[in-house]
Amino acid sequence: MPGLLGVVLLILAAIASRLANDFVNGFPLSTESLPDIIHQLGPPVDLNLLVTHGDQLLLMLMIAYFLFWDTESFPLALILLGSYFLIRAVFLFCTVLPTPFPRIDDQPTIDLKIMFYGTRDLFPSGHAGSMFILAFLVRNHRWVRRAGFALALVMSSAVLMMHVHYTIDVVGAFFISYAIFAFAEKHWAPWARRARPNG
Repeated sequence: MPGLLGVVLLILAAIASRLANDFVNGFPLSTESLPDIIHQLGPPVDLNLLVTHGDQLLLMLMIAYFLFWDTESFPLALILLGSYFLIRAVFLFCTVLPTPFPRIDDQPTIDLKIMFYGTRDLFPSGHAGSMFILAFLVRNHRWVRRAGFALALVMSSAVLMMHVHYTIDVVGAFFISYAIFAFAEKHWAPWARRARPNG
């Protein structure tokens, strides 16, 4: 049952994210970007390989960790990801920010135009938030948890260096992902563990 909830949330998040992407990309905005202290440190740096391929690879590795080494938490990982991207879609509808300029656009390997790509889907960062939320969930292996947070920080730094996101998008992603994790640990995790056949 928890796994089914996770799948349903991911499907709803995909639909909501697509609608939010269409909304923000069609919203009339001035071309003037907002000032950002981190962006003012230097011109954008091309880290496209890390931000696109690295992000997809890291997300797959984290999902594989839960699927094969921490199977008890796998349904909760799906619930957390679905919840994060669903809440992210709501924020996108509420706060439409102008695209940072100059920037180096990330180019995904496979552009499904569903959840994980857009140029004006800014707050909160999907790159940073998805990695943070999974790292929070790791309980059994301290080194995996530390590596997850380190990689989340690397990904956060990379999107800032490419000027793909504003600083607030990345900082907000950390706090929103923690809030979702804390809520899930208190309210959903006990139910998810009780619902397991052997639990």
